[in-house]
Amino acid sequence: MNETPPQFNPRQLTNGKWKARVQMPTTRLSDTGKRIYAQREKTFATKGAAEAWVRAQKQINVELGASGNLTQIELAEYRETKAMLDGADLREVAIFWIERHPKAQEITLSEALKEYEDKAYPDFQGTTIAGKKSILRMLNEALGSLAIQDITPELLEDLLDDLPFSETTFNNYLRGYKTFFKWCTKRKNRFIANSPAEALEYKREDAPAKEFLSVSDVKALFREAEKKDPGLIPCLALAFFAGIRAEEIKRLAPEDIHYDDKAINIRPEVAKRKRKGRPLPRYIEHLPEALWLWLKPFVDSNSVVQLDRHNLDRRRHRLCVSAGINYPRNAARHSFATYGVAFTSNPGKVCGWTGHRSQQTLEEFYKGLTPKATSKAFFALTPSRSKYELKDKTSAPVSKADWPSPKELADMVKKQPVTHIACALGVSDQAVRKHLKKLGLKTMPRGYWASQASTSSQS
Repeated sequence: MNETPPQFNPRQLTNGKWKARVQMPTTRLSDTGKRIYAQREKTFATKGAAEAWVRAQKQINVELGASGNLTQIELAEYRETKAMLDGADLREVAIFWIERHPKAQEITLSEALKEYEDKAYPDFQGTTIAGKKSILRMLNEALGSLAIQDITPELLEDLLDDLPFSETTFNNYLRGYKTFFKWCTKRKNRFIANSPAEALEYKREDAPAKEFLSVSDVKALFREAEKKDPGLIPCLALAFFAGIRAEEIKRLAPEDIHYDDKAINIRPEVAKRKRKGRPLPRYIEHLPEALWLWLKPFVDSNSVVQLDRHNLDRRRHRLCVSAGINYPRNAARHSFATYGVAFTSNPGKVCGWTGHRSQQTLEEFYKGLTPKATSKAFFALTPSRSKYELKDKTSAPVSKADWPSPKELADMVKKQPVTHIACALGVSDQAVRKHLKKLGLKTMPRGYWASQASTSSQS
């Protein structure tokens, strides 16, 4: 095996001359953070001249640096600094200093917010961007003309305290300010050394109690569904006895319910999404037997549960109105979590079923709201029939609504929402609106009944 001859510096060329080569460090760094070197070459008539040139270049590299324009004072400072650092890398020391003592920049808060919008917003989701714009718009209007170095914790605190915010809104705005000013302290920006928002503290939030349905109301709702809309029972069972969110049920495929294995697969495409669009999938096992008893009448020969999710929210609302039940927001999921924690005495187990990110949430909001005996009654609710006759969706309606007189209908509109009128007449709320429009009658303004309900609950 032939070995490669060693490369001498300088080396003699075929024409008898001598070529010298040196590597000179530059001020540029590669993507991996390593220093980039520039190669210099020169040809001489004699070997001695080439060696002398190499020694001279190395001396320049050692004493004067790559540029070769250091003064004697600068060179003395460099040698003194290297001696003080005791072998530490001078560049790393400089970076450490810059991170804690950023160079003062004549940049206003408004300009920093503009850069934040241009550079940071592309990493956020659309809804997050809208929220940040809303929060930071007020900050820009109030303090945008000030230099960002002049923003103090006192200014931010006064700005937030002067606004009629609830504890939750105050914390949301403060969270947005903390995120922005922390971004301003990062190495690639270095507008400021420390965030003025870090000194501010969040306010304690008194979270409202989770509203859930009583066992009698849940029983009445399922019995009403058995009589008027049995096709909705599987979706109601998944919500009340598995704690699956309404939006997840709408995306759930029948194949995700493994009836033979008594398990439910909440795939990433089905699961709720959190910050930055990250899904929260889960595989639910060992659920109470009540769920599978309610699903059994709707399982076909291939062990696939038949799900009818058409107009899910509207159909559930109609059943609640006809049964005289007040259905709070997310009542099914809150009911499952409340009774589940009491039934199992194990918030961690229920956390695995519901997909909450923290067991602490279950303990804080659902623990101790109902006795164990009541939870046993909840999970003892079972179907009253073994088979249900489902309506044919393709069949035409057999009869039309028996509309009251225009005067009676006008009185009804003033006393109850259109959805309640629709349930009483056995038609859709859209049909009621069309009939009112035909008669020249107007409904109450949007949000009227919600405000009435809020007023009555406070009084």
